[in-house]
Amino acid sequence: PYVEKHGILHSGLPNLTSKIPRTTSKAISNFFLSYLLKINEEGGLENVLKLGNDCRQGFYMYKGRHTKQLVCGKFGLKFNDINLLLL
Repeated sequence: PYVEKHGILHSGLPNLTSKIPRTTSKAISNFFLSYLLKINEEGGLENVLKLGNDCRQGFYMYKGRHTKQLVCGKFGLKFNDINLLLL
């Protein structure tokens, strides 16, 4: 199954990345580079998390505490709101 979005062809085939590891590595590096540069410019991960919600929503754990309510509910874990942990 393929889907074209914004002029880019996306594949829904499982494990396709194992067939093209070099391309996959470059794509992952390009994706994370912007986040790593932002973390560096803002003075560390904690500062980035305090300043914006875009990175914060991707965290499942922060300082050893579970921060995704859906996961906590599914597995009976204690939920900790990351917004409160960053105060």
